[in-house]
Amino acid sequence: MPHSQQTLITFSGLTVAWPDGTECFTGLSGSIPRGVTGLIGDNGSGKSTLLRVLTEQVEPTSGSLHREASTAYVSQNITAHSESTVAQLLGIDRVLTSLRAIEAGSVAEAEYDVVGADWDIEERARAELVKPPEVV
Repeated sequence: MPHSQQTLITFSGLTVAWPDGTECFTGLSGSIPRGVTGLIGDNGSGKSTLLRVLTEQVEPTSGSLHREASTAYVSQNITAHSESTVAQLLGIDRVLTSLRAIEAGSVAEAEYDVVGADWDIEERARAELVKPPEVV
C-alpha cells in the first residue's frame, strides 16, 4: 500500500509559541495514520493545541505539516455546544447544506464550490462515527 494511503498527516519540527513568547511545544515531528488515533499526555502538555495545529485551526510558529486528506477537530468541550448538530461539530454543516440545495435543484456555482470533491461527505462521516476504534 502506498505511503499516502497509510498516513493521513505528517509533521516535522512543529513549534507553537504563544504571543508572550512562552513555548507550548517545540520541534515535534511524527505522523498520524488513517483511522482512529489517540493522543495521550499530561494536562497542559499541548495535546489540544497540537490537534488544532494538525487540523489547521492554529498556525505553528515554525515547522512543516502535510495532510493527505481533510480532517475535523471535535472540541473536548462538546457540552458547551450542546445546541450544535453533529454536522456542525464535525465541521461539515456547510457542505451538507450545499448538497441539500443541489439535491433540491440549485445550479448555483457557489453551492458546487462549497461541496468541492466532498459529494460523499455524509456517508464518510457516518462510516467514521459507527466504525469501532482500532487498537494500535
